[in-house]
Amino acid sequence: MKTLRINIKRASMVLASALVLGGSTLISGCTTSDNELVVENDKTPSVQKAGTFTFQLNGTKARSSFAPVSRAEEENPHAFEGDIKTVYVAFFTQKENTEESTLRKLYTDESGDDGADPTITKAKDGNSYTITDENLFTGDYIVYFIANPGTKLKASLKDLTPGTSKLSEFKAISIEEDTPNGGDTKDSKNGTGFVMISDEMNITITEDKTISNITMTRLGARFDIINTQPTTGEDTKHGATITNVTITNEAVKSDLIVPAANTNANYLSTKEATQWTKDATDMTFYTYENFPKTEEQNNNTSLTVTYALDGSQTSKTLTIYLTDKNTGTQLGVKRNHLYSIYLNCVTGQYTLDVKDWDAGETVNLPDKNIYVEYTEKDLGKIGDYAYKGTDGKLVFSDGGLRKMYLNGKLDWVTRPSVDPNKGTCIGIVFSNMTSATDYGSGYTHGYIMALKDAGTNLAWGNAEKMSDLSATVNTIGEATLDLDGLSHYNEIKNTDGDFSNHPAFKAIADYNVDLPTSGTSKWYMPSYGQIAQIYYYLGNYTTIKSNESSTTSITNRYRKALSTGESASIANNINNKLSGVGNDNYSPITVVQREHWFMTSTQAGTTTSPVVLVNYPDRFEFAANIDKAATNQVCYTRAVLAW
Repeated sequence: MKTLRINIKRASMVLASALVLGGSTLISGCTTSDNELVVENDKTPSVQKAGTFTFQLNGTKARSSFAPVSRAEEENPHAFEGDIKTVYVAFFTQKENTEESTLRKLYTDESGDDGADPTITKAKDGNSYTITDENLFTGDYIVYFIANPGTKLKASLKDLTPGTSKLSEFKAISIEEDTPNGGDTKDSKNGTGFVMISDEMNITITEDKTISNITMTRLGARFDIINTQPTTGEDTKHGATITNVTITNEAVKSDLIVPAANTNANYLSTKEATQWTKDATDMTFYTYENFPKTEEQNNNTSLTVTYALDGSQTSKTLTIYLTDKNTGTQLGVKRNHLYSIYLNCVTGQYTLDVKDWDAGETVNLPDKNIYVEYTEKDLGKIGDYAYKGTDGKLVFSDGGLRKMYLNGKLDWVTRPSVDPNKGTCIGIVFSNMTSATDYGSGYTHGYIMALKDAGTNLAWGNAEKMSDLSATVNTIGEATLDLDGLSHYNEIKNTDGDFSNHPAFKAIADYNVDLPTSGTSKWYMPSYGQIAQIYYYLGNYTTIKSNESSTTSITNRYRKALSTGESASIANNINNKLSGVGNDNYSPITVVQREHWFMTSTQAGTTTSPVVLVNYPDRFEFAANIDKAATNQVCYTRAVLAW
């Protein structure tokens, strides 16, 4: 009797394709050099001699995005993803002529529907399996190993008829209704397990013992979504609460064998949103692979995350597209791959990391080294020049931003100059995050700062006739988070149409720089939070971010000491971003012994308006005790717009 021992190890499949779409050649085949398992033997195999086939099946590795690989299994919530619960092995005869191979027999470690005993016996060690069949003769076979098939896949396998069903029929099996994880999750492991399959194995059974390796591959892909700046727990910093995730064009069906062409569009579905577990910082889901045709790129998988900032009841959304950031090429969802998505809904940024599920080290929660990478072709980002184009439309040119870390820090290359061929430069992008109100009004991309001051030494309003805003702030944190300058401006306009009683607002209305014909708001006076964003992103004054969580009441001036030269550095950083338009084309932030204030539309109380003071040599000041009717020779008014 002949014994053939095969080891099916925890190894990753060598893929012959890249992740990007663009043609069927990109998803052509998954064979490896280990697939051809022909055993050399100087003895002539006995004809019609029965054999015992013994093999080891260890499954695939389970990677966790949230636990170091050194942790014990019970601390790895994804350890179950490599479990082998049931095994099916399909033997097909090999033909020497052009006749197609047919099924010899399908073996399983499960009892038959008719009560028949399993045809595969699992050893007590839990790893070795043995097939004993007097009709399994020595010879050449094509063999496939399947682990953890669901109900529908089992039915499809059992529908195959030994001696009649062709190998092509087996390869044409598609999986419907069975989920890629068989219902198993980190919280519930009572399902059928992750469906897996081997490559096509060419095996010659001889009388000698043979030890070979077989790779198992999950049919599904895993997505991990990590909220890097939540508002959960005791951390009261500026953060986001995610409520649900909608997957567009999710593959809910799959071919058993890696398709030689593209994913069938009928396999795709956009299901009801999946609710995010309250207070969770991450979500995991599993899906089948999706490779749309080049001409059907609208069938690519994408994710839409719904969230609210700082406990607000106003929902916002962030759509995640699976693209290569360097090339802009759409990425497919490939079986046995891990997609790690790190979100910072506060900055509106995310990173996408794609790896073979079984390869490499565990990816830990992101830190300052996780970043979004930009090129000069990614236009409309922070620091880019904004123009009224020659055709009247809003266009941009590169401002030199290359990396945004998830903690908000920015890396720049040498600042490019303005591009006169684009049209008339009107300003600089200073934020890619808009307020919930602006977002709901269609301004979803960000904010732009004007190049020059609209006025100076102007009062917020006239003492006797000025209007008060309906919305006021009470703490420094509320002021820093206030991005609704457009709403404040419009409220004043509704009560004082020509701004005759509001000199600083009138200077903004009279700011004589033509805007694009569409795609932007009008010029308006920024809120305090928008001025803070200018200093944060363009001035690299990252400390101002800490004010977002401040509960300090606005009763007087708030002062924060700065190190020697820091105030000048902040001003010079902003001026550097503006200088690319030419020295005579922008108003610099002056570094003087006294101060440089910016008037804002944020109101604190009924008689005061906060302004930001940056240019004291030794401190930063948040001033909310300024009489709105007062004028000051160092108080400047700068316009912004939303787009």
